[in-house]
Amino acid sequence: MNLNINFYSTNMIRKSIILLLVSLFIPWVGHGKNMISTAKKAETTQQQQHFMTAKQWEKVHAAYALKTYQPKDCWNFITDYSPNDKGNEATTRLFQNMKIQLSGDSLLYLNGRKLRVKRAECSLQTMNKQSSCFNFLYKYLTYRGLQFSKTMPVLQLKASKHDIYSDKLQYVYTGDYLTLYYKESIAIYKYIRQKDQGKPDAKAKLIYTMADMYKDFEKEGSSERAKIYHIRQWKEPLKMASFDRIEDMPVDGGFFFEKLPSFNGFPIFVCYNYNEDDEFLIYVMKHGVIDFDYCLQVDAFSSYNDTKEDFAIFSDGTIYIKTTKGKKAKILVFRINKQGDFYMLK
Repeated sequence: MNLNINFYSTNMIRKSIILLLVSLFIPWVGHGKNMISTAKKAETTQQQQHFMTAKQWEKVHAAYALKTYQPKDCWNFITDYSPNDKGNEATTRLFQNMKIQLSGDSLLYLNGRKLRVKRAECSLQTMNKQSSCFNFLYKYLTYRGLQFSKTMPVLQLKASKHDIYSDKLQYVYTGDYLTLYYKESIAIYKYIRQKDQGKPDAKAKLIYTMADMYKDFEKEGSSERAKIYHIRQWKEPLKMASFDRIEDMPVDGGFFFEKLPSFNGFPIFVCYNYNEDDEFLIYVMKHGVIDFDYCLQVDAFSSYNDTKEDFAIFSDGTIYIKTTKGKKAKILVFRINKQGDFYMLK
């Protein structure tokens, strides 16, 4: 898998490449046939895939609940953008590998280099004139719940006359988001709170698994946990924040959505994308939208290798993803923090 944030390097989270146009080209007449064929495909996949049972997942959760963790808050790379597609892979890798630390509002460390900065405000009008990336950045942030009136908060470089991954000696800094610049490209980082977010709770209940979703896809509400937690197919329109746009996310035509019980007030959605390989996408809805840049992706199988994956979601916001490649298997643990962000628990 291609992954995009610092903890994406674990090869478990990545940008979901959503085939949004699929639903536009599937005639309604053929939709019933499509559902029948995909239902058979789901049944075949279940026969080929050896899913973890509920008891096995509960044992896994009990084991991880006993472990000790020392998570630290960190800045995670989310995405980059270059006007007129001037960006390149080398610049993206540079952004992805950037290690960021911020001490108060006065010291910024970029790959260990100490930079003195200070908080400031820059007018939106000025930024629009000076930066070719401004329109993208403004829309990206506002679609994710931030509001600006006449100015945008920045960190101003002190004691430097030259840009150091900055734009006009400035880094946009909202507290939750930070931007860097390099060769006409902009990178957006998000501050992920991991410390003091709790750990797996031994008393948490198993809410949903991949095996459950296959059952519910064949027959709505048929899995045991769907009955317990009233999990049903989500058929209402969904909005997706996709870079600097808000797009309509299809809930049919190859996409099967279910809404799970909320965690910390955030609705949880799971999408089964059965267009090609069976792909499962786990979203947290924030500000009324799900985010293209921020989801967990689990592939039941792959047409390109022998890797198989499975997942389980618990009521305490813990998500387990098991990856099996040949005879080797590993389990990665993710959590949803109080701000509705995913992070990997180590």
